[in-house]
Amino acid sequence: MPPHPGCRIVLSVKVRPSAGGFGDPVTQAAEAHHAGRSPRDWAIDALCFLLGIGFTALVYVDATERHLPTVPTTVDVALGVLASLGLWLRRRWPVGLAVIVGLFAIYSVSASAVALIALFTVAVHRRLRTAVLVAAGYALTSFLTLVVRPDVSPPNWWQGVLGVVCVVAVLALGMFVRARRQLALRLRLGA
Repeated sequence: MPPHPGCRIVLSVKVRPSAGGFGDPVTQAAEAHHAGRSPRDWAIDALCFLLGIGFTALVYVDATERHLPTVPTTVDVALGVLASLGLWLRRRWPVGLAVIVGLFAIYSVSASAVALIALFTVAVHRRLRTAVLVAAGYALTSFLTLVVRPDVSPPNWWQGVLGVVCVVAVLALGMFVRARRQLALRLRLGA
């Protein structure tokens, strides 16, 4: 009941444009839902982190078995660990994380798996144009790694092509997941 008869209480809601653009139901729903992380969100974030650390460990074991120089291997693994730790920020700053991890992946082979996880996050949570720009940078990264790190293996063009194929596959998968989420949300809102 209002404090004074005849007085109305008016609530003002400030609407800010979402990072995905005006009227983007998936991003708006995600912002409303993710005021706090659910147990499912924590589990997925932990799984992504463990995948990144696991791939970094595999790269380290491979480098020691192939007797690669110690300093480049240490820098590679350190960048892989930093990139994996950055995955905890992927929900808050997906594009920023993707750009930084993409720069790490130019030198660090162990950061490349984390880069694919970051690209998937961008493809799911951001507009198509943003995801394609990040994917284009990652495609270039695949070839730059061959130039910057010739100590890892002899540069072969097919390694760069394989990197581009992985980037395109992850981008397509992220776009598919985004489309499904948008469809499910529209069906829920229409019901």
